[in-house]
Amino acid sequence: AGQSCTAGSGGGGAYMRILVTGSTNLANITGSVGIAGAAGASGNNAGSAGGNTTLVINGGTTWTAGGGGGGGGRASSAVAQTGGTAGASGTNTTGTNGTLIVNIPGQIGGVGFSNGTITTVVHGPAGGDSFLGKGGGANVFVSGNAGSNYGGGASGGVNASGANAAGTAGAQGIVIITEFCTV
Repeated sequence: AGQSCTAGSGGGGAYMRILVTGSTNLANITGSVGIAGAAGASGNNAGSAGGNTTLVINGGTTWTAGGGGGGGGRASSAVAQTGGTAGASGTNTTGTNGTLIVNIPGQIGGVGFSNGTITTVVHGPAGGDSFLGKGGGANVFVSGNAGSNYGGGASGGVNASGANAAGTAGAQGIVIITEFCTV
């Protein structure tokens, strides 16, 4: 009850832009949108990684915009120490039947901290940003803040009043398709 600690925050999801030319039409593109990483349960529990967003063009190999990693939990301690681990940044893997024109990994999450007592305010680290979304903002004495828009990681939860705080989910991915026709 006299100790404090923060969890690590989730990493941001990756972003890529692919150029597809030739006879490909939208019926020849399949894929899935990554779901938000699940919140860590109250206590010393990590959040889960965000899901990957994928595309397969004309039956080729898969393009993957990776979801950010979940932030790690950490037990409180009477001694100042590093808290929960940072969630990894989402990264991209290339496929076939397209050309990669933009490749932006997500931002790594923040590392938590334990100052040993609850007499000093401990801030949960902000979540990692993605190209299209902001990570959840730093917080004090509460569960983490959710990531916003698309691919933003959630901030780390804080145990600072003798009660464990649950984590918060990040933000889901998105696929945006822009079609251009030339004459």
